[in-house]
Amino acid sequence: LLKITGVDKLNVERKNVRSLFEPFGEIGFIDYPLGQGNDADQSQGIIRFKSPESTEKIMEAYKKDTNAFLLGEVKEPVNLEILKGDAEDGYFRVIVETRYKRFKGKRKFGGRKYGGKNK
Repeated sequence: LLKITGVDKLNVERKNVRSLFEPFGEIGFIDYPLGQGNDADQSQGIIRFKSPESTEKIMEAYKKDTNAFLLGEVKEPVNLEILKGDAEDGYFRVIVETRYKRFKGKRKFGGRKYGGKNK
């Protein structure tokens, strides 16, 4: 997992994030803005790559030239951090909790046994 912070939230979309980081490896998912809620911090996000080596390649390139990692109209480069251990577990825990809250109570049973439309 690669955490990006310091993103120009007014001028950056997922496609901009994808075009900057895709040359380093195949992207599985871009979680930007983080959490997708109204109160989400839109100046940061998480990129999930299909291969963990991709994050290592990015960090090597980032250490060589941080100015190559500009998104939007901001003059400052974004900040990058590889999430490992507890931080990575915490991120996935938030995803599971968010999914649970989103789909809780949306289950509807149909069919004769549960009193659905097909009585």
